[in-house]
Amino acid sequence: MIRSPDFYRGLVLGLGIMYVMDPDLGRSRRARVPGLRLLTGIVGLAALALGSARIAARIRSDQLEEIENEMPEYAMLR
Repeated sequence: MIRSPDFYRGLVLGLGIMYVMDPDLGRSRRARVPGLRLLTGIVGLAALALGSARIAARIRSDQLEEIENEMPEYAMLR
C-alpha cells in the first residue's frame, strides 16, 4: 500500500479534475462554480460593510466622547 501524502494529493486532484471535466455532466458542474463565487462575493461584501459600519460607529462615539470631555457645554447642547 502506498502511504505517501503526495500520492493522495495527486489522487484527490486527479479525481477533482475528472469530476469537473466530465464530458457528460461537467458543463453543469462548471456552471455552478461562478454561481458559488458570486454568492461568496456577496456574503463577503456584506460582512465587510457590516464591519466597516461598526468601526465607523465606534470611532464616532469615541470622537463625541472626546469632544464632550473637552467642551462640557457641547454635551449640554445634545
